Amino acid sequence: MGASFHPTLPFLGVIDFSGKVFIINHETDIVLDTIQMSFGPGITLDFNSGGNFLAVGGYGPDGWVLSIDQNGRIIDSVVLDHPNTGVVKNIQFLSNNRIIIGSGDGSIVYYQFSNGSWLVQRHIETNMELCNAVTYSQKRDIVYTGGRDQTVRAISLAEGRELMHGVCHTRSIKSI
Repeated sequence: MGASFHPTLPFLGVIDFSGKVFIINHETDIVLDTIQMSFGPGITLDFNSGGNFLAVGGYGPDGWVLSIDQNGRIIDSVVLDHPNTGVVKNIQFLSNNRIIIGSGDGSIVYYQFSNGSWLVQRHIETNMELCNAVTYSQKRDIVYTGGRDQTVRAISLAEGRELMHGVCHTRSIKSI
């Protein structure tokens, strides 16, 4: 249900409805590797800027990080600690191997890779009904969210607080 291009190699990461992840060489159409995740349906995935990690999520509270080698092979998988209780609706890498997750419980979880581990840096609980989408402004250090409650919210990642929100749509916001 989601896809992400590798930043430098001709690889495409795809997650399907059953929660199976495929790494595909999009120039040759050869499947390089697959892994069946413990959740399903699969919803979201994203390569980091270095291309050595692929974050994935779906219908479960766990986000996962897969380590990918230069041949498109999955060499390791790590489940992220999760203070969120809702499904992983959106997962996105930020610069410097950081991750944000938008959760079905309306919360945002922010992770940092440090000393070989993915550590929760902040769990931001909002009064949003369901966080479908997240994106990040590095210049402002702000996470923008879109939710089922038709709102877009701006949240300070450093402070963990909502800066503003507004009703922006007549239906649920699925992507931002």
